[in-house]
Amino acid sequence: GIEAAAVFGALGVDVAEVTEKARRSRRPIARACLDWSERQYHLAGALGGALVDSLIERKWVGRVPSSRALRVTGPGRRAFHRELDIRVV
Repeated sequence: GIEAAAVFGALGVDVAEVTEKARRSRRPIARACLDWSERQYHLAGALGGALVDSLIERKWVGRVPSSRALRVTGPGRRAFHRELDIRVV
């Protein structure tokens, strides 16, 4: 199978570094969190935060003003498809 660290690494997230920082801060490394409005789970914790930061830095997603929501950019749509075989509509 595919190693999670390799997948996250390809997305710009150093899992070992995130794990060490999380341990020092006592923040969970990763946990499932149910979004109350969408009723869907998302990745929470230090790993989820690092992933979001990397996706924003790569300009695959952007923050929606005055919201916690993110929007997928045009380049992000193409990158998600090319790199992860995910189609974003």
